Amino acid sequence: MMWAAKASNPSMLLALLPASDPNAQNDEGQTALMIAIRSKNNVAVKNLAFCSDLSITDNRGSEALGVLFETEKNHVSIKQARPLFPGSDPMRPCREGEPTPCERALMKGNWELLEFFLPFIDEKTAEALVVAVGEKHFPIFVSRKEASAMRAEMDSMDISGAKALAASRPAKRL
Repeated sequence: MMWAAKASNPSMLLALLPASDPNAQNDEGQTALMIAIRSKNNVAVKNLAFCSDLSITDNRGSEALGVLFETEKNHVSIKQARPLFPGSDPMRPCREGEPTPCERALMKGNWELLEFFLPFIDEKTAEALVVAVGEKHFPIFVSRKEASAMRAEMDSMDISGAKALAASRPAKRL
């Protein structure tokens, strides 16, 4: 099965699939799906992703989605990632101590892939991700957003004397 996943022979893979274990791992901990991803055999990836356990990790600690990011040097398209969902977790680091697929997409400015990942992430995590990576890569933008949010919060408070005082003074330019 692993050889068929590497070779561009979809009929052989489909013939072997019913009698094989798609989650079997070689000495390096790779499954047939991981081998297909590394070989850039998109047909095999689509067929194997359907029946494989996407949470299995290789000896380096990478799941199938992490292998995809490693193989593509972080330039992953939606077309490449789609077969691995909804079974993959875009918030799990590709390897221990490394950025998650979401963080990688955000750091590379791959907004389409990030938008694809958003339905698989809870809202608070998505917001925290944008702020965390934004602080590192776009600090001026984040500080302006924080200042705007603080102004909006202060405007919503009912402090009539402070509002009157603030309205009587012109805003200072930085």
